[in-house]
Amino acid sequence: MASKQPDRDPTLYNDIFQILEVNPDGKKFDKVTRYRCRGTLLEMDLVLDINTDIYPINPKSQYALTLAHTLQRSGAATEEHYGRAMQSSGSNLLSDDFEYVMHGRIFKLADKGSQAQVEVYISFGGLLMQLTGEANKLRDLVIDTNVFLLMRSTS
Repeated sequence: MASKQPDRDPTLYNDIFQILEVNPDGKKFDKVTRYRCRGTLLEMDLVLDINTDIYPINPKSQYALTLAHTLQRSGAATEEHYGRAMQSSGSNLLSDDFEYVMHGRIFKLADKGSQAQVEVYISFGGLLMQLTGEANKLRDLVIDTNVFLLMRSTS
């Protein structure tokens, strides 16, 4: 009889980010703001587009950011995309601890020189994210993987 394998940790990456710059290349879209940030725990660089009509950001605050392969705390696969139906399902989800959630796909990994650095690119339906840092700290992020981005203010 085959035994059921235990579910894996739902989180792929966690850090706290300080916003360094807002719209570094100028404002491109009315409802979207691009943030350049620095991770306070893992010392990663982050560039992230946010729909600020949905989730207004205070540039003086710090934000917890988690990337997860599922919203299920057990690590079991999420069967549907995040939306109102999932929000109101009464399930005990990872997203219950956050203020903002996006669903996207890792579409590119790029080595950044000889310093064992990597750039991870994720698209959230046109909103983009670039995470740059030590390859060994980003090893769980694999190209063509669907991910959830979860954010909340920590201050």
